[in-house]
This record gives sequence, structure tokens and C-alpha cells, in this order.
Amino acid sequence: MFAEKLKTLYPVKRQLSEERIVREKVKGSLYHIPQVVVSPQMGFETIMGIMNLEKEAQEVFGVMAINSKNKVIGFDIISIGSLDATIAHPREVFKKLILRNAATCICFHNHTSASIPSKEDIEVTKRLVEVGHIIGIPLRDHLITGDNGKFTSMSEKGFI
Repeated sequence: MFAEKLKTLYPVKRQLSEERIVREKVKGSLYHIPQVVVSPQMGFETIMGIMNLEKEAQEVFGVMAINSKNKVIGFDIISIGSLDATIAHPREVFKKLILRNAATCICFHNHTSASIPSKEDIEVTKRLVEVGHIIGIPLRDHLITGDNGKFTSMSEKGFI
């Protein structure tokens, strides 16, 4: 029903598979993406506006595709894991980014308790940085969300 309503409001063909683009509510019940994402805080707010990771019982790993003007051009969930782990292979992350013609990206995942990075989080971040450098789509940040609106930026911690 909602998809049909959107088709009538926006007849231009645009592929929006598996996206939930939300940040600021506008007239009616439609949403739009913020103009630019230039800081970890803005990235965190955008992610939490798109999907409230605090309510997730499992770890969820996703990626935001960003163009050369720092605008979010896509949002994809890569993996939904268990209570305390999720698998994110660079192949799946960068496949989505290549298909969206992304210039850069911000990866994110939630911890069901605190936003403290684990040893595995650091290793995954390093692999994503390496692959992004090779492919030409640099990883701008990897945000780890926790409870109570807290998050950790791997770039601010010096891992990127």
C-alpha cells in the first residue's frame, strides 16, 4: 500500500531496493535524508533516524553509501547476527557500494549493551579500510552503537 502511494507521488523510476531512508520527518509521513554527513555525530544521528538500533535484540551490520558531495545515497543492511556477533565480509559491503557508485562509506553495527569496540570489531575495521583503499571507496568511519544513545567512532579512536 505504501509503495503504491509512493509510485503515484513520485512517478520517476528510481531503484530503491531494501532502503529505509529516514532522518527528518517532513509533511505527511514522508522522510528525507539530511543534506550532508560530515562528522561521526551526524552519521550516528542519521543511522539512528533510519533504524533505531537500540531496540534490536541482535547485532545488525550495515553501510551508508556517500557520494563525493557527502550526501547519503544509499543505506543497506549487510548482516543480521546473533545476540553478540554478526558477520560482515568486505565482499558484501563493497558490492553494495559499487552498485550505488559511492565515493566513500560509513559502516555501522550495534552492540546490544555497551558501544565498546571488541578485538573483532578492530580487525573488521582494518580489513574494510584495506579493501576500501584498494577498490577506491575509502571507509570514512565505522560506528558502533550501544544503548542510551551512545556510540563509538573507530576513526576518532584512531583505527581509520
